[in-house]
Amino acid sequence: PHSKDALAAGETFAELTARCAASRRIKPGLTGCAQVKGYRGELSALELNRRLAFDLAYIQQRSLCLDLAIMWRTILIVMHDCVDYDRAIA
Repeated sequence: PHSKDALAAGETFAELTARCAASRRIKPGLTGCAQVKGYRGELSALELNRRLAFDLAYIQQRSLCLDLAIMWRTILIVMHDCVDYDRAIA
């Protein structure tokens, strides 16, 4: 989950939605459901709501299997991005 002071569309997360408080019930990690689904980088208000939906779904469904799946997808995404980067600079 994002810091309560982080900005999206010029407003803090707390100002955009009250659901932010629920997503902060867990410690932040290096990756997450939203990130492996493509929601990473700069935020708009719509993207914030989608990221929060993924954070809340993770809180409700968290398990070792889900954590392993997220880690695996993260590895695949990083490897894919590295290959794309290598092609871009070649």
